[in-house]
Amino acid sequence: MRRLSALLAALILAPVLAFAAPDPRPALPRIAAFEQAWPAPAPASAALNVRDFGAKGDGTTLDHPAIQRAIDAAHERGGAVVHLPAGTYLSGTIELRSNVTLDFAADAVLLGSGNLADYRRGNWPALILAKDQTRIAITGLGAIDGNSPVLVPTFDEIKKSGDGLRFVPNLPTGEILKFIGPTGVLSTLDAHALQAQGKLIEHLYGPHTRPYEYVRPQIIEFWNCREIILRDITLRNAANWVQTYRDCEDLLFERIKVRSKQYWNNDGIDLVDCKRVRLLDSDIDSADDALCLKSDPLGTGCEDILVRNCKLASRASAVKFGTASHSAFRRIHISDVTVRDTYRSVIALQTVDGATIEDVLFERAKATDTGNAFFLRIGHRTQRKDPGILRRVIIRDLDVQVPPLGKNYHRETGENHNLLPSSIVGLPTHPVTDVLLENITVRYGGNADRTHAEVPLDQIDAMEERARDYPEFSQWGELPAWGAFIRNTRDVTLRNVRFTLDKPDFRSALVATLSPGLAVERLHVGPGGGEPLVFIKNSPGATATLAESPAGVTEPVRILPAP
Repeated sequence: MRRLSALLAALILAPVLAFAAPDPRPALPRIAAFEQAWPAPAPASAALNVRDFGAKGDGTTLDHPAIQRAIDAAHERGGAVVHLPAGTYLSGTIELRSNVTLDFAADAVLLGSGNLADYRRGNWPALILAKDQTRIAITGLGAIDGNSPVLVPTFDEIKKSGDGLRFVPNLPTGEILKFIGPTGVLSTLDAHALQAQGKLIEHLYGPHTRPYEYVRPQIIEFWNCREIILRDITLRNAANWVQTYRDCEDLLFERIKVRSKQYWNNDGIDLVDCKRVRLLDSDIDSADDALCLKSDPLGTGCEDILVRNCKLASRASAVKFGTASHSAFRRIHISDVTVRDTYRSVIALQTVDGATIEDVLFERAKATDTGNAFFLRIGHRTQRKDPGILRRVIIRDLDVQVPPLGKNYHRETGENHNLLPSSIVGLPTHPVTDVLLENITVRYGGNADRTHAEVPLDQIDAMEERARDYPEFSQWGELPAWGAFIRNTRDVTLRNVRFTLDKPDFRSALVATLSPGLAVERLHVGPGGGEPLVFIKNSPGATATLAESPAGVTEPVRILPAP
């Protein structure tokens, strides 16, 4: 706990996002420093108007050539604002240049084309691309619309036609497509050869009803860019991940809104190996993870990320680290978050490809209608390197509601299963270490049924590790606890944590094994759970106290020594 105390003191005393590891570190530079050197955007009257470059804004004319001319002109003069007045600008791919701000009037909409031939690729196709640029911004009260209601039927029509090359319309004959996949792995696609064999559609869809991400247009993809601002803009109706920032530094997102919940794999915002990021006062509602941090094999990790005062909703997880988890996630502070209608976890910290996750503070969050409160996991999907590290994490001041199975939330293992608990699970040789859970309330719907499945307490050490599985809180199926399951950890503390049930559950509230140094301090457990309320085994030095014992409970705590 000495290391956790040092981290907690650093978090309280640091004036900006300045985390401290066990050894003292100098304070980090202010994330906002780049803004001070960036002149305020010029008024619209002084900006370059895209209509002066031929844009029509009538919703039917393809306006991206005219918009690109305006962007190029602004870049060539050393930087300027490019303004989109009211109107609907139908567009294929545009590329943002250094020192250019793309500014939207309140009634301006950049509408993605419904024709895949109008998109160009960065890593994947996108409506707005930027690579190797500095000081770029997208501002204004308008909207960027990915036009998924038109694109999705186009995907279905292409699949029916069998002409998979329409998904890669600008790929020259004989050229091999190279790209980084969604789990961070460098991939190749010989589309022309596969089409000649009649296998391209099968390859692009796999077992799914929709094509893989790498052929569907995103709204924004920025790669290796510096000093980025998105402010006040609305992003909606993506046919893929909404926005991806890869190997970027010094990013500010302020008062952005995302509305993209009509399609599969609609991550709200993806930060891949990005540094010095602030996401403030924003509202994200997406069909997949709302905020997702990733790290690729050749990346240097996500570092110095501040998220504050945001609203998140997701058909997957609200905050997730590690679909791709190859390098590192360090010094992340997320606070004052409201989560709703989230099918999976409020926060999921996952390293399965060898990444280090450390110095994470998640605090002051309220979640309603969600499938799970927290999920911390070390796995070993990428076998060519050692498992990763997950340590020095504080989750505090959290209030979560996990409803009964009557809704779609947490339907992770089929129609008939019991509610799944929060979990912290490492590997026998690589435990999750130094975690503090403090001032947390999780209200569970309960109503568990033994006929669905039951894991007896004397069998918990025989449970499969599932180290190579895709990481998800449901990956073990049924678990022996209804509140929290802890396994393969070291020095985890639960302090003033409260688990309550709306309806009875036959399982224990908290089950832990192979977790030396576990400290359960003043656990509050509402009535309706099975006995013992807390079950701990094979965990040297483990202790557990309850704030009170519900009436009628004969065995509140059982701690079995290691054999």
